[in-house]
Amino acid sequence: MLLKEARRLLSLEPHDFTVWEIFKMCNASWVYNEELGGPHAILTSGKHSNAYFNLNAIAMFPDFCEFIASVFVKKLAKSWMTVEDVDVVLTSTFAATSFGQEVAKQLRALFVFTEKKDNNQIWTGRFELPVGSKVLHFEELITTMSTTKKVDDAVSELPISLIKHGGKIVIGAIVHRPNALPKTYSDHKIVSLIEMEVHNWDPSECPLCKTGSQPLRPKNNWAEFMEYQ
Repeated sequence: MLLKEARRLLSLEPHDFTVWEIFKMCNASWVYNEELGGPHAILTSGKHSNAYFNLNAIAMFPDFCEFIASVFVKKLAKSWMTVEDVDVVLTSTFAATSFGQEVAKQLRALFVFTEKKDNNQIWTGRFELPVGSKVLHFEELITTMSTTKKVDDAVSELPISLIKHGGKIVIGAIVHRPNALPKTYSDHKIVSLIEMEVHNWDPSECPLCKTGSQPLRPKNNWAEFMEYQ
């Protein structure tokens, strides 16, 4: 992104746009278009995918983070959850922290995060949580639930309680992109702003590879992905 464009986005009033429009303005999302062709995404897991969300492209803009958090909190307030009961907002590292802190600010809650080590999320004791705290787990993006479960495991022995509904741990998210919709989980309930069916394939079974599309790591080749939007 050119500095001139960044300055233009910084001057905008976020409330004039929808969350999805902000994604588009920040070039924070890509979906494979059969007519345009182009590359397809290699995920962190090594699997191939027909869509990718780059939340870091939005996290650079504090006003957009604040606005997206406000939209999420409003959705939460309209649901079965009493937002006043949230004592702490918990996220993984790293991308989720910018958004999670804004959610906590609007809920007047504490904010904490786990830390990444050897592909795990761990609780280092960096923060001291009040005993009995009611904790809302929030992630910027949920794909396979792997990171989400690692965060839950990391805090499982702390004297706190992860907020539940119907016996399931509530997970807030900006984007929920499962392999198929509708998607339910046995032990988690997802509350998200954007929910989209996104496919993931093992490289040997990837249908996009078979059409000649080149698999690339999005973070290292984002400009090339944006050429095909």
